[in-house]
Amino acid sequence: MDQDPLLDLHWVASCWVLSQISNFDNMSLAVVQCIEKTDKHYMLAVDAGQSMQLGGVLGCELLTPLVASAAMMMLFVRSEPNYHVVAMTHTLQPLDIRCASSLNDICTAISEVCCIGS
Repeated sequence: MDQDPLLDLHWVASCWVLSQISNFDNMSLAVVQCIEKTDKHYMLAVDAGQSMQLGGVLGCELLTPLVASAAMMMLFVRSEPNYHVVAMTHTLQPLDIRCASSLNDICTAISEVCCIGS
């Protein structure tokens, strides 16, 4: 029986794509300048369960739910001045996420809560 050719598909990371991902911190600063602040108060809650480190987002295995949610959080805290961030495990735990936090800093903070809170 012939194998389905769709099963042989795989994504080969290009150097350009990887460089753009690593430059996300710098790119996000330019994006934030285009966002109008609401001056409202927000509470951001992120899932800190172990499943956030598994699987891919939108068919990209390299982009975990943890990284995707951290990227959205980073853009939000850089665009809004009034926020409080918590991680959801079996309780709500405060996260020290600041405007200057890098994507790696945010992922690390969420991962540490995941390991402690599980």
